[in-house]
Amino acid sequence: MVRCAKGLGLVADHDLPSAPPLDLLIHPGGDGTRALAKDQSHLSRLQELHRQGTILASVCTGSLVLAAAGRLSGHGFRRGAR
Repeated sequence: MVRCAKGLGLVADHDLPSAPPLDLLIHPGGDGTRALAKDQSHLSRLQELHRQGTILASVCTGSLVLAAAGRLSGHGFRRGAR
């Protein structure tokens, strides 16, 4: 279980290798997003999900990760923009 900042507990039904195809992935924000925005493995996974037709959405600073993965291009955001 992962405990969120405000106490909500989340339990995953699958790990990434056993997960069924995703229709939607909502990337959370928070302290870990700055490291994930530089994690090429994570960014590649997001790019692959996009290629497979998964809708990518974000909350707060999760948008920085989607931008780093190149998924906000053409939507008024540029990779590396501040």
